[in-house]
Amino acid sequence: MKAYRYRAKKRPGEIVEGTLFAETQDDAVDQVNGMGLVPVEIREAAAQTEEPLNRKKGRWRRTSSRDLLAFYRQMSKLTGSGVPLLQALFLAAQGHDNPAFIDLVGKLHKEIRQGQTFSSALALHPKTFSAFDVGMVQTGEAAGRLEEVLSSLADYREKQRLLASKVRGALAYPAVVFLMGLLTVGFMLSHVIPKFSAFFADLGQELPLITRGLIALSLWMERYGIWVLIGTAAILSAPFVLRKRTAWRLRFDAYVLAIPVAGKVLLKAEVARTARTLEMLIRSGIPVLKALRITVPVCSNLRLRQDVEVCRDLVEQGGTLSEGLRRSSLFPAFARHFIGIGEESGRLEEALREIADWYEKDTEEAVKVMTSLLEPLMILIIGGTLGILIIAVLLPVFSMNTMAS
Repeated sequence: MKAYRYRAKKRPGEIVEGTLFAETQDDAVDQVNGMGLVPVEIREAAAQTEEPLNRKKGRWRRTSSRDLLAFYRQMSKLTGSGVPLLQALFLAAQGHDNPAFIDLVGKLHKEIRQGQTFSSALALHPKTFSAFDVGMVQTGEAAGRLEEVLSSLADYREKQRLLASKVRGALAYPAVVFLMGLLTVGFMLSHVIPKFSAFFADLGQELPLITRGLIALSLWMERYGIWVLIGTAAILSAPFVLRKRTAWRLRFDAYVLAIPVAGKVLLKAEVARTARTLEMLIRSGIPVLKALRITVPVCSNLRLRQDVEVCRDLVEQGGTLSEGLRRSSLFPAFARHFIGIGEESGRLEEALREIADWYEKDTEEAVKVMTSLLEPLMILIIGGTLGILIIAVLLPVFSMNTMAS
């Protein structure tokens, strides 16, 4: 297969140019005609390679959700415009600046050219394309609605990315403020207060209780501060290391959901993601049982994933989705009852869509409320701590001025 550059008329007075792949020049002409264009010039692009492999220089980085979102969006537009799949892959690769992703698209291009379907080629790269992606594309290929499915995948990715970004932002802000406050207090205790303690010792007067306590804490930090720092780092990193073990991860995820306020926000986000995934799969014509099997790995929280697995097992035994959810202690009662109503009325897809919309909005509102409450709380805690340090330092100075007068 060779690369061909073409110039063609789209409408009177409008000339378009592009690149496509074909066995012969006659095949290239047929492809241009199939796009609804009138060929003006078609010539072999001898300098171009067949696959969009390593066509751009740059820093290799992991394929992100943003890369996949742009890929699905571009592929939807291209295939919807009548561009053949192989050429659409080539053109989509040109819109990315991540060499790793361009390399991945090049592999997809090669695998499809060797006889694989688009969905089966995606399935060969499970680290990048999930079972959800593969199942959706497979359904789109079977129903002849690949453009629509790819557009739905792009919308899904965009909603999930925005929701996850808002949740992470809400949780990261107070964590960063608290960390900076701890570093500031630690610096004052280990470097600033010791200098004042030497000054106070030269005064030879009795210091206030709060000042003596602060000096004692400062001396302790000066002596054992490095071990405190190491211990804190070990405690903070332990959950991330232990999460690699299933048993510890299950406990950790259950604990996260039990955290006041933040746990409820994370649970709402997980319920929204689960409902949205099921809704899209069922709307695409995938049976409920298969949709549940695909949805299981979509749940990032292992504790909630267990409840989805219970639903899957019950449906396999002939039960309904709502019956499985009733056994869950995590899924909100509203979601369970609404899904039951959707099953009884034959509108399960609509019920799942309503639940996803509701909990996505609810999560966004909860994030805003949590952020608005945490900001002044963090300022109060950090400001109060620093205020106590300043008062402890200034009290002996005021006492000295009083004695002098």
